[in-house]
Order: sequence, then structure tokens, then C-alpha cells
Amino acid sequence: MTEIMVSDDLARQIAGASPPIVFVDGSGRRLAQITPIDPEPTLPPGVSPEYWAEIKRRFETPGEYVTFQQIRDRLGW
Repeated sequence: MTEIMVSDDLARQIAGASPPIVFVDGSGRRLAQITPIDPEPTLPPGVSPEYWAEIKRRFETPGEYVTFQQIRDRLGW
């Protein structure tokens, strides 16, 4: 991976831009197209922070595991 240091002014422009961002040189030649990293992603509409916290809690403690055959038996397949 190549890391390129940008000025603080350019970093603010990138952070405030809407993706995708296209970098061009002085003659207008396209050099790169990027999608900035969102440091604090927003929740989808209708998902409250409390609900998201519950989803994460459940993900961290998944509970009982069952085999595919057990699922098939429960469904009567």
C-alpha cells in the first residue's frame, strides 16, 4: 500500500466531499477515484442507537449452535 501525505486543507476538502472523489492533475487527466472512509458511520433510517446496541450485544453472545441437519429436522425437510 502506498501512503500519500496531504495538506490539512486538502484533507478537509476530502472529508467534506461526497463520494466518489476523483483526483485530477493540472491538465484534467484523471489520476485516481476514491471513496473516503467514514470514521463514524450513520445508522440506517429507523434503527435507533439502543436497537443497534442490542444487535451488537446479541452478536457477541450468539447462544446455542445447531447443525444444518438439526435445522432440517425442525423444519420437517
